[in-house]
Amino acid sequence: MPGTRFRGRYREDIIPVVRYVRMEDKEKVCKVIDTYLSIFGNRWNLLILNELFFGPKRFNELKRALSPITQTVLTRHLKLLEDMNVIERKVLSDTPPSVYYAISKEGYSMIPSMMASYEWIIQHVPELKG
Repeated sequence: MPGTRFRGRYREDIIPVVRYVRMEDKEKVCKVIDTYLSIFGNRWNLLILNELFFGPKRFNELKRALSPITQTVLTRHLKLLEDMNVIERKVLSDTPPSVYYAISKEGYSMIPSMMASYEWIIQHVPELKG
């Protein structure tokens, strides 16, 4: 593009060069990064989401599918994802009550970014190419 300046390997029209960032903006960026890593920076969260993308599952179905995950670890990660509105916990009033976990509307909206990250890794990590 005419007039596009380069900074290292990145074009400014793709990744803007930020010289001065207000403290409030830095704090927001840190919170966004923390939230992103809370969801995507953990293998169990990604494996749980992968299982739930195929449909709602009960706790023990998830535990079997994600073996060797422990009950405590699975409970902790399900609670974290539920607190972040990524998944929903649904209790059916059967006898005994059944609890299902499913991807929330907000969770489904993450699929494009997850797939883009996956594709980028496949294309740019040498041992995964081809």
